[in-house]
Amino acid sequence: MIDASAARIAVIVDALVSSRPSVLFHCLGGRDRTGILAALVLSVAGVPNVLIDDDFVLSDERMAPRYAKWRESFTRTQIARADRARSEARASIRAALWRVRTRWGGPERYLLTHGISGGLLDQLQSAFVD
Repeated sequence: MIDASAARIAVIVDALVSSRPSVLFHCLGGRDRTGILAALVLSVAGVPNVLIDDDFVLSDERMAPRYAKWRESFTRTQIARADRARSEARASIRAALWRVRTRWGGPERYLLTHGISGGLLDQLQSAFVD
């Protein structure tokens, strides 16, 4: 997702900055794509990785009622996949941010490489940091 969706992520980050003072973003499930985007924004804002991990894991707790409803229509394979994703949530977001650091040189370089201007990156940082 980090590599394949980089251009789309940059467009969304541009919209986040341009839509100030507030914006809501989500995906169908509200976890993976949304979580990666939130993790990148939080990382650019200087939030420590452990807090980003906690935020990502919190999504599963908050989404539990929705997950329970979806499970009613899932196949065994889908249930197993969903359970694995939830149990590996912390490792998953850590791996995504590790990928951004090792392949792209960090979240700022990742966004700059995929179309975010330095000025927009500065606006993003100032918008999300007191």
